[in-house]
Amino acid sequence: PTSGRIYRLRGKDALLETDFNLAAKSSMQLVALLSHPNKWHRSTAVRLLGERKDPVVIPALQKAVASDTGLGALWALYQTTGLDEATALVGLAHPQAAVRLWTVRLLGDTYGVNRNLGAGRFGGPGTLPAPLFQALLARARTDSDAELLSQIACSARRLDPAQGLPLVAALLSHDEAAHDPFLPLLCWWVFEAHIPAANPAILALFEKPEFWDGAMVLEQLLPRLARRYAVEGRRQDLLLCAKLFQTA
Repeated sequence: PTSGRIYRLRGKDALLETDFNLAAKSSMQLVALLSHPNKWHRSTAVRLLGERKDPVVIPALQKAVASDTGLGALWALYQTTGLDEATALVGLAHPQAAVRLWTVRLLGDTYGVNRNLGAGRFGGPGTLPAPLFQALLARARTDSDAELLSQIACSARRLDPAQGLPLVAALLSHDEAAHDPFLPLLCWWVFEAHIPAANPAILALFEKPEFWDGAMVLEQLLPRLARRYAVEGRRQDLLLCAKLFQTA
């Protein structure tokens, strides 16, 4: 165990890979390598495409996002030219959860606000274009992939309350995730990020009877929200607690 030797096992008839000089390939050849069976070739092709930023490959990458090689194409496209609205809609509807997840993450990077960087507002505009927001909201309501739902919560925190709160309200309707180790706390994280500025919008959610019926709301969100308001000790915050009790 201390000799430092590295052993490699392979079949007698297995052919060794000899195509290693990917930098010598054209950009379109690199796009073709996104479907290579070897992970090193796929990841290296993504890196080289991102470094070159060759506009020639943009149509091919946009088309490839809808295919089985969608994840690598999405990464390469984002590094090359960014994520356009039409491609993002394709990514949100992709059959592979990993592509949907990374589309949500990249939308947050493109449009989301970078919080806790000091005074001022940094990053994107804080709102998604309407078609993208509606598609993401529908995905938050219907998708069952736990990692994707967690990513939606993370990206929702980077959006303004007008979009972030409806997204997290949709996530809170997933009663099956009430005891998930991550999703309830990520949803609370969104609310906490918008307190006190969005207090009226937060309380407006509790005026909807169906919102109260969610297991995550009753078991995870409501106790934290009441403590958050009560810990301030100010009359205006205690009145917010009283309003929660009144609407219960």
